[in-house]
Amino acid sequence: MVQRAVDAGVPFARVTADEVYGQVNHSRFWLEQRGIAHVLAIEVNDTVITTGRGEERVDRLTAASPRQC
Repeated sequence: MVQRAVDAGVPFARVTADEVYGQVNHSRFWLEQRGIAHVLAIEVNDTVITTGRGEERVDRLTAASPRQC
């Protein structure tokens, strides 16, 4: 669906998806390779590629993040 929107030139700012689509790693990779901003629900023990730390588990990233008020 997103590929068809891109091909058709449909303007959009980001893609959001629930955990069903968030667990499809090749979809996340596809979005990242094309520079498409995205927010996808994923499992806490999943891994993601970061800009500065390489591959990291999500639970470790969130534990290391500073708390915000």
